[in-house]
Amino acid sequence: MRTFVWLFVIACGGPTTLPVTDRVTVPTNMQDAGADPAKPDAKPTTTKAVAGPGTWKVGPGDFPIPGDADDGTQMINNLVYQIPRPRDSVHEEVVKHVQATGYTIQKDTLFMGGYRMEITNKSGRRYDVSVTENDDTSTIMQVTPH
Repeated sequence: MRTFVWLFVIACGGPTTLPVTDRVTVPTNMQDAGADPAKPDAKPTTTKAVAGPGTWKVGPGDFPIPGDADDGTQMINNLVYQIPRPRDSVHEEVVKHVQATGYTIQKDTLFMGGYRMEITNKSGRRYDVSVTENDDTSTIMQVTPH
C-alpha cells in the first residue's frame, strides 16, 4: 500500500511552490499608499452649483420641480426625481408653490409612505404627483402629466 501512495505522489508531481516576485498587483480603484490625499494627482473637479429649497425648475408638462432635485430619471410615462431633503418638507413646499402659482390640488392623500396628489393647472392639464420618502434625509418625487 505504501508503494502505491509513493507512486501516486510521484506521478502527480507532489506539492509545488509558487515563485516569489517583487511585484504587487493592486486593483485599479485603489489609491496608492504613498499618495497624499490632500494633494490629488488628478485635475481638480468643478462642482455644479445646486439650487436649494425655494428655487424651482421646469419639469414634465411644465410642472414645477424643486430646484434641489436631480435631473430626473425617465420612466415609462413620467419622470422620477431625487431630492436631498425629508419628504414632509418637500411636500409642504410643493403644495405652497403650486397653490401660489395658480394650480389646483384636486386630491392630496398620505398613502403607503408617500403623498399622492392630483393637481390641475390653470388650463386644465392634470398631473399625478407622488412625494415619497426615500430615507430620512431624501425624497423621491414622481410627476406624470396627462
